[in-house]
Amino acid sequence: MADYGKSDLVIVYPSTANTIGKFANGIDDTPPTSVLSVALGSKIPIVIAPAMHESMYENGVIQENIIKLKKNNVIFIDPVIEEGKAKIANIDVVVEAAINILNKSHCSVDNAIKSNKNNDGYGKNVVFVRKQEKIVSEVKKDSMTEFFKNKRILISFGSTVEYVDPIRIISNTSSGKMGVSLMKNALTFGSKITVVRGFTTATSDIRDELHSKIDFKVFDVATSKQMHDVIIKELDSALYDIVILAAAVSDFKPSECSSSKINSDVSSLSITFVPTVKIIDKIKIARKNIFLVAFKAEYGVSVDVLLQKSYQKIVDADADLVVANDVGKKETHVGSDLNEVFLIDKNKNYYHFPTQNKYDVASNIFKMIYLAMSKL
Repeated sequence: MADYGKSDLVIVYPSTANTIGKFANGIDDTPPTSVLSVALGSKIPIVIAPAMHESMYENGVIQENIIKLKKNNVIFIDPVIEEGKAKIANIDVVVEAAINILNKSHCSVDNAIKSNKNNDGYGKNVVFVRKQEKIVSEVKKDSMTEFFKNKRILISFGSTVEYVDPIRIISNTSSGKMGVSLMKNALTFGSKITVVRGFTTATSDIRDELHSKIDFKVFDVATSKQMHDVIIKELDSALYDIVILAAAVSDFKPSECSSSKINSDVSSLSITFVPTVKIIDKIKIARKNIFLVAFKAEYGVSVDVLLQKSYQKIVDADADLVVANDVGKKETHVGSDLNEVFLIDKNKNYYHFPTQNKYDVASNIFKMIYLAMSKL
């Protein structure tokens, strides 16, 4: 059934810890493990939906087996943890994963991301699995408060500017509202917060909001280099647990900045731009064990392109989570009080949260961080 060209997809639903363990270690003494062993060798996509006791699922040896299989491109549909059980995922989630796989060419992450790039420079055909949003939404506030209390969190937000001359700049239209919402959420947990703030149109004065918080620092910056230098200096000086880069950092800057005001009487003006430093690429170099949250904004793209480009960011920066959104939509344009986001993790799982206010978006981001870090 699973030899070369015999099947398009193999699904194990449900899968016991016994089957996972045997499969991961090359033991094929049952019909399921024999089929899986052959399918892996013949490059047929495999989906496994585990089901067992919660304590068994959290067993380090079993988790090692799962990681081992994931490295061999086996796709796992995470169970729903409740009532002391790791209950099998809803059938709709598995069906959606199967449809995604069958609609695309299944290939390894290395091939899809590093080798198979299109003209836009990002990988194609990475298989993503949509997860049930209620897994995130149902996280309890008390659990999060206990987890995040005293965690050291650095949040960047707002836009950066690049100078053309002493009084002229180029920038973007980011409002900083998403970052303020993230900061307000972190405040409710009693976290130790550092804010690196570019230019914002958010009305909230974070200094007023945090005047009574002793574990709070704020740095105001203008250029991308200033933001880079402050963040790296902070990472060198303190052991941060989480870094959330929500700032809209300029991707390009003028190759030269005039030391005096450029004469406005000139008939034309040509400016050469060069790339700025990618701050996100420096975070894990500075602190390998930090949980890194990135943001990826696109304009008027398909969901597939948004997911693909976001996952590329995870690979390039060794990020742990990407918050992706399309700012080309009317309701969620740059500067809006609303946002529609996709949360994508390292395992190619994603959650889609329809349009909601940015405070609630930030709440879901922290819930996702909690769920991911709790498994580390």
